[in-house]
Amino acid sequence: DRLADCAPAGQGSTRLFYQKTHLATQIQGQIQQK
Repeated sequence: DRLADCAPAGQGSTRLFYQKTHLATQIQGQIQQK
């Protein structure tokens, strides 16, 4: 039961983390190109 309750929140946090990481990677790439 606890795992089922935590799953949605965990997935949301992971998705947010990947979005931030992807954004940071794009920014670093733009900086390196300049």
